[in-house]
Parts: sequence; C-alpha cells; structure tokens
Amino acid sequence: MQVIQNFFDAVYSVMKGFTLFDLLDIALISYIVYKAFRIVRETRAEQLLKGILLLCLAFFVAKIFQLKTMEFLFTNLFQIGILALIILFQPELRRVLERVGRTKVTSVFTSEASDKHAGEWGRVIPIIVESVQRLSKSTTGALIVIERQTKLGEQIATGVELNAKPSVELFGNIFFVNTPLHDGAVIMRNARVLAAACFLPKPQKEELIATHLGSRHRAAIGISEVSDSITIVVSEETGTVSVAENGELQRGFTSERLATYLTEKLVPQTDKESKKHTFLKGKKK
Repeated sequence: MQVIQNFFDAVYSVMKGFTLFDLLDIALISYIVYKAFRIVRETRAEQLLKGILLLCLAFFVAKIFQLKTMEFLFTNLFQIGILALIILFQPELRRVLERVGRTKVTSVFTSEASDKHAGEWGRVIPIIVESVQRLSKSTTGALIVIERQTKLGEQIATGVELNAKPSVELFGNIFFVNTPLHDGAVIMRNARVLAAACFLPKPQKEELIATHLGSRHRAAIGISEVSDSITIVVSEETGTVSVAENGELQRGFTSERLATYLTEKLVPQTDKESKKHTFLKGKKK
C-alpha cells in the first residue's frame, strides 16, 4: 500500500505544478516528433534511426552493468554524434526545412502571386484534364509539372522556354512521339506552359520505388521530393495516369478524380464549386 501511496503522491506533486504552458509544450513536442516520423518514414533515415536507438540501448546497458570500455567508446562516439547526424540526414533535413518554408505561416509573404493566378488555374484545369485523357487513350507518355510556391528555375533552365497559353493541341504536339520536345517534362507556372523538355532530379529513395515504374514516374517522385509541385504522369505502356506530390505517387486517376484533385490543390475555396460544376457540365456535353 505504501508503494501505491508514494506513486499517487509523486503524480500529485507533478500535476500540482502543471500549467497551461506545460500542456502547450507537450503538444508542440508531440507534433514535432510526429511530423519528423512522417518525413523519415519509408526512407533510409528510418533505418539509421533504428541503428541510433540500438546504440543508445547498448549505452544504457553498458552504464547499468558498468562496462567501462563500452561506456568509454559510446561516450566519445556521442560527442561527435550531432555532426554525424547532420551529415547522414542531410537530404532529410533539407526536406524538413523546405516543408517549413512552405507552411501557411510563411505564405503571408509568398502566396500573393499564387492567389493572383488562382482564377486562371481554374480555367486551365479542364484543359489539362482533357489533354491527359487524350494522351492516356493513345498511350502517349507525358510528364507535366505544376509549379507552386517552390520555384523550379533550375529545372526550367534545362529545357526549352515556351511561355505559352495551355491548350489540348499544344500538349498533344509536345508529347507526340519523336517530336523535339517530347522527351522530358513540361513545367507550368502561373497557369501557363513555361518550358518543355526539362530534366528532373532523381528520387532520393529510389531503392524503395517499384521496379516496374519507368523513368517518368521516378522523375515525378524526384521533383516532388524537393518541391511542393504537383506532377502528372501518363504511362506510355498502359496509359495509366498518376500524380506525384510530397514524394508519394498515386496511380489510377480518372478524369473526374484528376479534376477534383487539381481543383483542391490550385483553386481557392470560394471558386472550387463553380469550377468543378463547369468541368462536369462540359463532360456531360
């Protein structure tokens, strides 16, 4: 009984000094840990974290059983651990900082231009969807990158600048087999086709990507890992339509699903219903 009494006394002493700021502190730390886990999940960082946890466990075992040699080695190892973590997790840390830079808090300073062109995206989405539908039916490979807040100047510089108004005919001509611009990605900015035949970066977790996915799908995942872009892929083998965002690839998009997805991502809340109804009305005709 004394043990139980001591336990409740300890709990009471902790809760007695518990304030709203302590609750906020716990909530923030929990959120940061959760987001960090989401970012490193299914990447090489996950395996590295498991290795670090095992080393920490071994260190505590050495402390408990007073294994002096192991304790000495682990103590010196942990002294350079922070620098080693920065080097090992450099790609993941870069992704974290890029995502922080794309949060709504910073959008106060960066989203003004995006909002200006939101209405134009609403008019362009049906064109993109119809173009993708035609390319899918003819099993013509395509790769369309929609730039958002993260600028893709490096990738645009590798292609041919067009700065053209989007149209079904334009997309068809660009991706038609053996044309000069078909081999590469189209990059769209502010609801315009800014460049074609652009090269995209390789994915950081390429070893985790299914082997049956081709170079277009891998390039789509690669650009989505280093930016907040939305990338549409049409398979030249099956005509399957896929979308890559935040390092993840979703497959099997229908025209309706693609229209809804793009509208949710690119069009402000006030304009979504009218643009969606416009697309569906056009489909019925």
